[in-house]
Amino acid sequence: MDSRFKIYSASAGSGKTFNLALEYLTLCLKGHEYTFREILAITFTNKAADEMKSRILNYLYKLSINDSSNSFLAFRDALVKNTQLSPDQLSEKARKTLFAILHDFSAFYVITIDSFFVQVFRSFSADLLISSSRKPSIDQELLEDLALDDVLSALGINTDFTNFFQDYLRKQFSDPEENDINPLYTLRNLIQKVSKDASYQLLLALKDISYEDFKTKIEQLRTKKTEILLSVSEINQQIKNIFQTSGIQQEYCSRGTLYKLYFEKLSSQPLDINKCIQDIERIIEREWREHFKKDAQKFLFSIDKIQEDVINSTKQILNNLFKIQFIDNILSLSSLLVILRDAENSLNKLSDEENLILLSDISRIINEHIRQESGDFIYEKIGNRFKHIFIDEFQDTSKRQWQNMYPLIVNALSIDGSVKLIGDPKQSIYRFRNADSKQMLQLINNQYLEKYPITPQKISLNKNFRSAKNIVEFNNKIFTFIRENYRNYNTIHQSLADVVQQASIQNEGYVEIKKFDQDQYNENTLEYVASIIQNKVQQGYQLRDIAILVRNKQNGRLLANSLINYHLNNGERIEVTSSESFLLKGNPKLNILINTLRVIDNTDNKTASIELLYDLMKSGILSSIDSEHSLLFDFANFDTHIFKFFKQKKLFPQLSENPVFEDIYHLRKISIDELINLLIKSYNFGQESDAFIAAFVDLVYDYCNNTNKVDITSFLHYWDNVLNEEFSINTSSTINAVQIMTIHKAKGLEWPVVILPFFDFKMFKTEQEIIELEEDEYFLKSALVKVRKSDKWPKPYEILRNEFIEHQLADNLNLMYVAMTRAKEEMFISIHKTPSNDEISNLLHSAVSYVYGCSEIEEIFVLGDVDVNINQPEAQSISEPTYIDTSDWRKVLKIAPVYSSSINQKVAEGSKMHALLSTCYSVKDFEQKLETLDQNDSTYHAFKNLTETIQNSEELRRFYSADRILNERKILVKGQYFVPDSMAINGNKISILEYKTGVKKSEHFHQLKTYMRLAADAGYLIDSGYLIYVNHESVEFEKVLPD
Repeated sequence: MDSRFKIYSASAGSGKTFNLALEYLTLCLKGHEYTFREILAITFTNKAADEMKSRILNYLYKLSINDSSNSFLAFRDALVKNTQLSPDQLSEKARKTLFAILHDFSAFYVITIDSFFVQVFRSFSADLLISSSRKPSIDQELLEDLALDDVLSALGINTDFTNFFQDYLRKQFSDPEENDINPLYTLRNLIQKVSKDASYQLLLALKDISYEDFKTKIEQLRTKKTEILLSVSEINQQIKNIFQTSGIQQEYCSRGTLYKLYFEKLSSQPLDINKCIQDIERIIEREWREHFKKDAQKFLFSIDKIQEDVINSTKQILNNLFKIQFIDNILSLSSLLVILRDAENSLNKLSDEENLILLSDISRIINEHIRQESGDFIYEKIGNRFKHIFIDEFQDTSKRQWQNMYPLIVNALSIDGSVKLIGDPKQSIYRFRNADSKQMLQLINNQYLEKYPITPQKISLNKNFRSAKNIVEFNNKIFTFIRENYRNYNTIHQSLADVVQQASIQNEGYVEIKKFDQDQYNENTLEYVASIIQNKVQQGYQLRDIAILVRNKQNGRLLANSLINYHLNNGERIEVTSSESFLLKGNPKLNILINTLRVIDNTDNKTASIELLYDLMKSGILSSIDSEHSLLFDFANFDTHIFKFFKQKKLFPQLSENPVFEDIYHLRKISIDELINLLIKSYNFGQESDAFIAAFVDLVYDYCNNTNKVDITSFLHYWDNVLNEEFSINTSSTINAVQIMTIHKAKGLEWPVVILPFFDFKMFKTEQEIIELEEDEYFLKSALVKVRKSDKWPKPYEILRNEFIEHQLADNLNLMYVAMTRAKEEMFISIHKTPSNDEISNLLHSAVSYVYGCSEIEEIFVLGDVDVNINQPEAQSISEPTYIDTSDWRKVLKIAPVYSSSINQKVAEGSKMHALLSTCYSVKDFEQKLETLDQNDSTYHAFKNLTETIQNSEELRRFYSADRILNERKILVKGQYFVPDSMAINGNKISILEYKTGVKKSEHFHQLKTYMRLAADAGYLIDSGYLIYVNHESVEFEKVLPD
């Protein structure tokens, strides 16, 4: 029986969107035309909501017109089966439903989960005990930035706060893991994190603690650490006494490890905590007698007698060392905790003053009412309306969001409604947004089912409709290996339970893993990526068929910067597009300009001043400084604006000694376009052409032309509040260009060819978390701590640390899965030749070695064969766009595309011609193929001219009479593929033939010569080469001799 409660586990490429739309329209079309009003469909992004709405409306339209195209037939047939309606009946009901939706669009509830909670808040604010005048904050990040500005304004004024901030700087710059990170970046990320998750309540517990009380508690922690160290020393002395009383000396101990621990390492000051912990753990793990030499047998009685006392005391020392390490951890971030607490207090104060409520607070308030059972009536009202609930990307639901949805879920199931949950725990990659796949895993694994009126029907969509067979089977084997090796991590093991898929597409497909030495790793990887693109274009792929996926934006920028140096064989550049690498907001030079504007607008803006100072140091503009730490440290205690600080420190004469910058009031009166030009000149940003600077100047120019508010304040308001965060100099997605994007952005997308360069990101990195503490023991109710894989925390906190570690490991394995499931036909991966243990590439290396029975991957691993892409789609109705050049890597961008309306028919005919020629291996083949062509076919006359030319040419007849003819066959030489149109092989001699349509170009000659040279490198004797130009009117061929 079909269940009303379904949970779909939808692996990558398994048709999730198809099934989601099918379930939605099945409900609509089995009911009346207004059934859509009873359906609540939840997504997680506005883009996903818009796409779902568009798909549903598009399907309804196609049903209403009885669309019987092959691409739609499978969906219509599935609907016929589900609804038991005929195609004509479906068409009529679809037409009525479509009409009803379009005339009551506000009741078409396909909505993000945040928007849904906002609507609940607006409708029931009085019931939630919130003033109805309070408005939800649309831009929470802006409020968070204002709160940070407010907090940092105390620098140089409030001595206690300034001391805390300087201590934070001192500790961050002394930490090897963080000394290269902008301290405000760390702080800003923590503010955002706290606002979004359960850490909020933990931080709230510190709300009213004064600076003096904080200092007292920190001092109490230091005292406690001293007491524990004293206890360690006392216990260690007891162990030494046991050894001495028993007469056991160092020479009786194997390698001296045991003796040295107690008599040297634990007796030294200061203690090397990490080293002592490592030694103790090794000692406890080994058999007791193994610590002693064989010639100490006469002391076995004494050795065995002291075992219990020594081991128990050693374990006490170990637990104390864990506590010391834990206290050091708390102390290292104690000042940052104070700043974070102040920022959160300021955020709440600003919200009250502006009569706003944060989106995160809305979800929290609803959650609190639900847990107090005072919110049930709200959901009863809503539940009477929504009888059917869909949640897409269910694995990305946070714990709080699911708790808030739970009453509505239960209500729907209790009134004969339905619930459909669709997701994939293997693709849960948004933990930084509080995504928690545990909700989905618990339902899949039959946990807590007593909470629901009916048991969910679990449906695993395990057929892959995206990727070729070799890619699917490769991923099956790799991730099965990973699952077996992570049995101790329940979340990971359960997430990968249904990782094995059936390949629907029977094309073989291709997987390649290339390894590079650490030496010149970046350079070799960049060359490898460019060579792949070159080969794919030669094989018939369009640039837009290729995607390069990276772990971070820095690698994306590095790749874009590299590709300018490469040209395709036809002389054209490799065009690239990226929605992330080319954003205006975030560009280092523009950050300097904007923060300079902020300081001019408000000289008391310490946030902008610190950002400006840090960016100037990192950019090298302030290159003569001795220490970044000392400079920021000094400025934190400086009581006037940054331009005077520059002058006092003699840091930046272009600004500090420029008389224009002496008069800040005068600068505020200059129009924004004049001021920007002045700053660009002062910072020497105009010395080299830069697409970002050019785009920014254009933006400022357009702004000034469209408004009469040309002052700094108005422009900064426009920049912060009006200009889209995604505004970039990026090209349109319709342009033929290689796409570069992060793996996070690539989720849900697919390409024929996917390249994964620098696939060696860390499995685990140190993170900062707020945890609850036992106040009686650690004097604080909560603390900010670093989660390190190498550390161990005292009980019971070690359980929490392991949970944090498992979450991050799961995140990175899920990223690995998402990245490796985007390719439709070919996937290329580059990794370190000798990866470190904590790199994802080490796991991939181990998996491939084990699964494919090789003890070591050589420089290259290949699965499958590269197919020439001769079945290209016909050319689209666009011509090449015009574009603007700049002098650095950004010149490969196509900016402001302008299309003509002509159809690029010649490209389509050229593709058809090459497809015909690839099937001809003899003169007779040409003659037979000509007989099968329709004379009205656009390629008929050109093919007829070619056939007659071959028949009448002795050289071409000899070419097609060779021992072997290879058409569009891939050949790998020195790591580079080449795919000639045709090769004739006689013994060890080879001739190469290239067909061209259109006009002659010098690039064609150079391409053929390159093929001939590569064939010679492969060991062939080159006979000759031929260039044949095929057109409607005539056929010409040229013979090219080898060098």
